[in-house]
Amino acid sequence: MLMLEVPNHLETRLKAACDYLATDASSFLHEALLEHLEDIEDIHEAEMELLAIEQGQSQVYTLAEIKAKHGLES
Repeated sequence: MLMLEVPNHLETRLKAACDYLATDASSFLHEALLEHLEDIEDIHEAEMELLAIEQGQSQVYTLAEIKAKHGLES
C-alpha cells in the first residue's frame, strides 16, 4: 500500500473530480497513475526508437514506399 499526502488545494480538486465522476479517490488515483505510467512508457519507447533511427539501427519508410512494396495504388 502506498500512502500519499496531498496538499489541500489538490485534495479539493480531487474530491470535486471524484464527485463529478461518481468514483472514489482511490479508484480515481489508481486510474490516473496507470495512465500516466503508460504515457511515460510510450514516450520512453518512442525515444528509444528515435535513437535507433538516428544511429542507423532502424529504418523509416514513406507511405509511398510501403504502398509500392505491397503493390497498392498511390
